[in-house]
Amino acid sequence: MSSIQIEQNGHVRTIPLPAGETLLSVLRRAGYSIPAACGGKGRCGKCRVPVNGVPRLACRVYPADGDTVTLPETAGGTILTGTVPLPACRPGRTGCAAAVDLGTTTVVARLYDLAAGTELQTCSGWNAQAPYGADVISRIQYTLEKPDGLPELSRRIREQIWALVSDALARCGRTPGTLREITLAGNTVMQHLFAGYSVRGIAAAPFRPETLFAAPGDETLHSVPVHFRSLRGGLRRRGHYGRTAGRRAGRAAG
Repeated sequence: MSSIQIEQNGHVRTIPLPAGETLLSVLRRAGYSIPAACGGKGRCGKCRVPVNGVPRLACRVYPADGDTVTLPETAGGTILTGTVPLPACRPGRTGCAAAVDLGTTTVVARLYDLAAGTELQTCSGWNAQAPYGADVISRIQYTLEKPDGLPELSRRIREQIWALVSDALARCGRTPGTLREITLAGNTVMQHLFAGYSVRGIAAAPFRPETLFAAPGDETLHSVPVHFRSLRGGLRRRGHYGRTAGRRAGRAAG
């Protein structure tokens, strides 16, 4: 199979080059996160990268066998992870629980001890769906325009959340078997994408989602029960990522 060379942070990697795919698609398949605020429609210019030394839009160029692509260093920035104090824990509980704030831009996973009611660890990252669009509208469009768009976005965010939770567990010496539940707070679109539900009904009037996650369901992540919490009022105050999910995990501990 044809291949291309990827240069990033001083390292060189060879990745397969499927026929008929844009460079943006090839990079996504290989696990690279390339900004594409417009969802790969060639309008934002964010995915411009050097191909054989010449700046090109990754969403518009079709690479050839042997091309060399130079990628920028991993994006930086500060992710705010403040939360609220926890209520008193309820006696008799064991293990730990994770509270996940699933934002459009960032994802924060916070681990709590259910017996002591204390916070154990927090891990965070930039939302892995960002290369598919900077906002929920772009991501909705991606799922409607691409046959595998919905499962792809769902897979990316589920993998990221589990990686963050697993990292938090490892950092405090806990095993995945001690994780009793995951509470996920986010807007309706982000929750739908996580669960793999169609967002077509949210894309146009009368704006009817598949569900509002009001009733307990049987959603799991790696066999761990997942509970959904909405963002109160539909908004989250800047600087308080993890607030809503933290309350839910606190009630689980309390």
